[in-house]
Amino acid sequence: MSISINKISSCQRSAVTLFQPKAPTKELLTSKKKTSLVFNQQNFPIYFFGLSGVGKTTLIDLLEKSSSDLFYIPKVSITRQPRKDDDPRYIEYVSKEDFIQAKDRGDFFTSTSLESLKTDYGYRTSNLVCTNKHPLMAMPPDRIEEINRLPGMKIYIEGDFHKGLTLRCDPKEVPIREKANRAALEQLFSQPQFLNKMDIIFNNQFGIPEDSANKLKKIVEDKLLSQPSHPYF
Repeated sequence: MSISINKISSCQRSAVTLFQPKAPTKELLTSKKKTSLVFNQQNFPIYFFGLSGVGKTTLIDLLEKSSSDLFYIPKVSITRQPRKDDDPRYIEYVSKEDFIQAKDRGDFFTSTSLESLKTDYGYRTSNLVCTNKHPLMAMPPDRIEEINRLPGMKIYIEGDFHKGLTLRCDPKEVPIREKANRAALEQLFSQPQFLNKMDIIFNNQFGIPEDSANKLKKIVEDKLLSQPSHPYF
């Protein structure tokens, strides 16, 4: 991808300068703004897909805690009300109006509206800091075609979403989320055209969360080490 970039921050310039010449970088023009992200083999994103309740957020949190030198969690902007299991370090609660204005300004690297849950969320470009770590990002299913065109590793998390939703959500929300899950599973997550785009498919066993996170971390690290040319990049 060759894109003319009008503005690159000093942090981004540093990443390009310090990175070895043999390792390619990819510059992405983000939305309407004349700004860019510079991705290289040390900081391309890792995207997580999966039904609500399968443990994406838990796995992301444990991966970052166990390997903070390798991963980080960018803050996500979201229009829903806070939940009891939310980590405020990683969530920015915004109004619908503020979200739309930010989207119109081109503030988001990627964003979506989940009509079934009446929620909008997105990752601001400014929160994807320029470092030598991989951002861990939970993604909605409707972003797969967009994400598939970008640098990054794609992971699909399978699991018992009914158990996950029962443990996490208000009982009144469970039927609504399960209905949305069944539709997403039928229309996308069970389809070969989606599954074939994934770099890793991981079955999250609801036992000891740390054990699942360690298993996934090993799979991810093995992928990174076994692919020096990084097909995700």
